[in-house]
Amino acid sequence: MYILSSCILFIFGFSIFNIKDNYKSSFNYNIDLSRYSFYCFFIVLISYHIGYGFENIYYRQGYTISGDGVPIIRTIYTLLLPIVAILLAFDKKRIKRHFLLIILVIMVLGSSSRNVIMIPICYFIGTYLKNSKVSILQITFTILISVLLLGAVMECRNNPYQGVVPNLQYLIENGINIKKMFESINYLTSFSVFANMAVIQNFTLDLNSFFISINPLPSSFLNINNMVESQKINQYAPYPAFSTIVKSGPVFFSIYYISAGLLWGAIYKYISDKNSFIKLIILILFLVYVVMSTQYNLRGVNRLIYYSMIVIFLYKIKAILNFNLKKW
Repeated sequence: MYILSSCILFIFGFSIFNIKDNYKSSFNYNIDLSRYSFYCFFIVLISYHIGYGFENIYYRQGYTISGDGVPIIRTIYTLLLPIVAILLAFDKKRIKRHFLLIILVIMVLGSSSRNVIMIPICYFIGTYLKNSKVSILQITFTILISVLLLGAVMECRNNPYQGVVPNLQYLIENGINIKKMFESINYLTSFSVFANMAVIQNFTLDLNSFFISINPLPSSFLNINNMVESQKINQYAPYPAFSTIVKSGPVFFSIYYISAGLLWGAIYKYISDKNSFIKLIILILFLVYVVMSTQYNLRGVNRLIYYSMIVIFLYKIKAILNFNLKKW
């Protein structure tokens, strides 16, 4: 019921900006996205090392990273990773494309993060965008690789020492435990459902923490610690964004999803006639927004709307600069 209501409200808000316009799909498949892939690949690697801390990537004790790295750069890396995986599919040199893909998987594997499964999935999406078709073999291979990578990272999380070197060494020596792999898949597929149900049925919400979650001001201006502590299922799991919105009550629930639809509708209307690269970035941000709503806290999810606006703002600045430079 809640899911259906949120979809209806979101579509209503989205349609306010777009119902009068009949936009045609204008993704330009002829644009040379290959020239972006190599540069973005290195930007991701650099942001990955800065975000996590160089030593933590290759060798660290335990899964969590406390006090090391730069959190904001880590967020940027997380947002760029799916974009790079898609762009690699457009690289014209097959050997180079596959080599960079393998390096990316190995590096991300060192974080023991589920983010690693975004690489084959987003690469598959990129392949579809490039060729406008996919084969059954490609679909099967993507699912198989995603499942194996998921099993690998979830198994490595239990090891006392983690990182690129310990994780690779462990997998080479021990392989992947099939039983644990399926347990990991079951955990990930069921966690979103049970986490949201648990919060809706058994937990209360401090409305003050809800307002902090939707407040666009930087964290330094807000009582973030109180929000984080009051929106926890346990030590490690926050209230998922969707259940937080449900617990805010029917009025705020309606306002939030209509507003979210309005904002994404305005973003879509603006990018509808822009170049394909901008559309690709916004599409990925929107998909991450939808997926993260089921597992991550509301403030983290809302950031993706702000990031989309920043992307559009930077694109607008670039267009203004280009226009004025041509005049000169």
